[in-house]
Amino acid sequence: MMYCEFTAKLLEFQRIYGNKFSEPIVSFYENVIEPVYMYHPLQFNKDEMATLYCIGGPALMRELNDRAIYFRNLEDDVNAAQTRLNEAKQDQEYALRCYLHNDNK
Repeated sequence: MMYCEFTAKLLEFQRIYGNKFSEPIVSFYENVIEPVYMYHPLQFNKDEMATLYCIGGPALMRELNDRAIYFRNLEDDVNAAQTRLNEAKQDQEYALRCYLHNDNK
């Protein structure tokens, strides 16, 4: 979700919840809110993100961000392991081809 989408959702939900929090600055959005949207294990949708911000403000977003960053790091670890596994499989296949090619001589 882009910053402009989030702020538009905030305006929409301010009417419902009477949001007392001001719009987040772009850097707060990028460093805190966006990771919550992208990586939090509960996978909040755009409406839920705007609702949560209206209800709990920056403090709630920071709290949710801690868990989101933890899961992003786990995802990064899984991706690194998957990459290493793929590299090992390619190395194995290459070694097997070389062995079979040299064995035929």
